[in-house]
Amino acid sequence: MRDEVIIDILNRCLAADSKAVLIYSHFAGASKKKSLKDFWRRMSAVEEKHTSYWRELLKLAREDMLPQLFEQPYKVKEELDKVQAKVEELLQESEKITNPADMFLLAFRIEFHILQPALVSFLNFLETLPNQESPLEDYKAHLMEFVAALNEYGADKPELKLLGETVERLWRDNSRLAMMSNTDPLTGIYNRRGMLDALIPLVYLAHRKKLAVGVLIVDIDDFKKVNDRHGHRAGDEVLAWVAETLKSNIRVSDVIGRYGGEEFLVYLSDVNTEFIFKIAEKLRRLIESGSRQRIPVTISIGGAGGMVQKDIEDDLQALISKADANLYKAKAAGKNKVAINGKLTKV
Repeated sequence: MRDEVIIDILNRCLAADSKAVLIYSHFAGASKKKSLKDFWRRMSAVEEKHTSYWRELLKLAREDMLPQLFEQPYKVKEELDKVQAKVEELLQESEKITNPADMFLLAFRIEFHILQPALVSFLNFLETLPNQESPLEDYKAHLMEFVAALNEYGADKPELKLLGETVERLWRDNSRLAMMSNTDPLTGIYNRRGMLDALIPLVYLAHRKKLAVGVLIVDIDDFKKVNDRHGHRAGDEVLAWVAETLKSNIRVSDVIGRYGGEEFLVYLSDVNTEFIFKIAEKLRRLIESGSRQRIPVTISIGGAGGMVQKDIEDDLQALISKADANLYKAKAAGKNKVAINGKLTKV
């Protein structure tokens, strides 16, 4: 069933950026200096590009391809209702402004209201889509150009430079909050929620292209003994090293996240059972051999693969459950093994 709240949120984001396009276009027409005209035209063009992000997200939301990105979506919607009302007020005010300093002050108010944590969460999601340029870098470049202009044209106006510092800090804070909600702080890879959110569009894509996918659940064997013998700091170092080793030895198109405790989940796209077993065996051997120089550890891996059918999210969960059952088989067979669709490592 379509998430109408998310669609409402996206429509409000689209409306706010569409008004910003109009405001900056007006400033371009009202500016006398060519450099300022060009600057406001660029600002308007970039905001127009941002509206294309919202339209793309709306299309995904209407096709049920957006994960639930917010714990309290109704609260986010209420916040964006206020933003939309504020930006509408600014649109009315902008029509009377001809002074460059007042233009920058009003533009700051626009950017301040639009730059919500929800925006960064959506941009982070867009980053996970295949063949997608970096919306985060694009938005950051837009803000940094605005800050540079504030510094240039407000050189004799300390209050404008202060506004630039505020925009930079707001971007950093919101980016950090968005990252914290999706990233495991110890390993730097996706946390469970971030991982599952990132997988949804990839699984839908596999369904559309009729591609087989694979899932691996990786568990560090006897990890409690590592903590008991060497301490929790050493245990954290082992977790971080295993995460980095796994991440460095899968394809760019694959996704890894910390699934819980000492477990990791790896999503593999466009694969067959033979390839899933091969990559799992490669990872198992790398951990076994690489950890000899550190605290020796091994991993057990359960995997599963297949085509994604109609019930996209249910099929993904079924694959994860099957991989989890195979992990149990790998553990029961003596650990330091891979079990996938009846095939078991012979060691």
